[in-house]
Amino acid sequence: MLTNLIRFGSKTFMALVACSILTVQASTTTDSEKPYSVDDALLKYIPHPNGVYYLIKEGSSWKAAKTADLTQEGVERLYVDTKRKVISLTALAPTKVSAAERERGPGYGNRWECFSRLTGSSGYREATSYSICSSELTKSATTSGEALAGSLNMLFGSKRSYVAVDREKILEIAGASGLIAMAEQEANDRIALETKRQQDLEDARQKVEQDRIASDLSAEKGDGNAKYQRGLFYLGTQAWNAEAEKWFEKASAAGSAEAAYKLGLFKYDHHQDWDAAERLWIKASQGGNADAKQRLSEFHAMKKRIALEHEQQVQREKAEAARQANERKRVAAFRKSLKEGDETNCGPVIEAKKNLIKVAFAVSNYGNEHWIRRDEIFPSNYDCSFYNGNYHAPRF
Repeated sequence: MLTNLIRFGSKTFMALVACSILTVQASTTTDSEKPYSVDDALLKYIPHPNGVYYLIKEGSSWKAAKTADLTQEGVERLYVDTKRKVISLTALAPTKVSAAERERGPGYGNRWECFSRLTGSSGYREATSYSICSSELTKSATTSGEALAGSLNMLFGSKRSYVAVDREKILEIAGASGLIAMAEQEANDRIALETKRQQDLEDARQKVEQDRIASDLSAEKGDGNAKYQRGLFYLGTQAWNAEAEKWFEKASAAGSAEAAYKLGLFKYDHHQDWDAAERLWIKASQGGNADAKQRLSEFHAMKKRIALEHEQQVQREKAEAARQANERKRVAAFRKSLKEGDETNCGPVIEAKKNLIKVAFAVSNYGNEHWIRRDEIFPSNYDCSFYNGNYHAPRF
């Protein structure tokens, strides 16, 4: 009996393990196996035209298409988001919505109020007004109370009803019509096309890079002109100008007058090394480069003009220094000889002491007579300035 119990327990344990494994496998779903769902709300804005598809009813079956005439009965428009695996009905919302959904605005609720006349069609099936009320991919969302009120409204020649998106019906038709397969195939085709485009761009970039390296290796073995041509190839963009300068240096060393001229421009414009630029232009000019001769002539004229302007500035500074020295001597002599009655920058001298001079000068709220240090007084051609009663000596 103990043996039977052990056997029974072993079988039960194995069954539980197997059940656990099956449960895990059933609950594990990869992204590619993720099922599609349907959005309850209408899609107000279409994110991308590639995702728009049509369902066309033919008898009791439906077929998927990329284009269709929405003014025709039995035509529905959907948006398929293959990344999120969500299908949305892109019919318009009617102008009226249920009271429960009114605050959220037309098209944002989960049900819509439809209005029609008893005398004919609802009037929603127009080229610019294909709406959820004329869609066959809906289901009734009218409550019993609303149905009773609708029956009463029929006495006044109108009928109201409420509809919602029929998710189950959309999923069933989307699968049976081949809509999902079509959308996923087109999405995969677009991905493949973009992948190929990126690969083509990368191949082209690698080809250009390989050609560049091959040309550089060839130029290394060539003469000065070959190296000069490589410099021209790199010239013109900030990322490659440094490379162009290297090739011009190689070409100039190999005897290219054109390269020496271009290299001189680099030294002058980018490095502000005028001496190096002048030497290179002289070398290029001696090699017969006409541009270098012209540039060298302009450069020498500029140097002469700068030298002349510098000399003139030096002379002006010397003259100003001499003027200031003479003025200091004149002011010093004036201060030394000051006596009563002499005119100063602050009026006549009233009294003169060894280091102080009293002058007559009216200052508002501070009187008409003031003592000023002798070494701060100036001749009458200078200004006199007081601030809060304090004298401020002028400058030379």
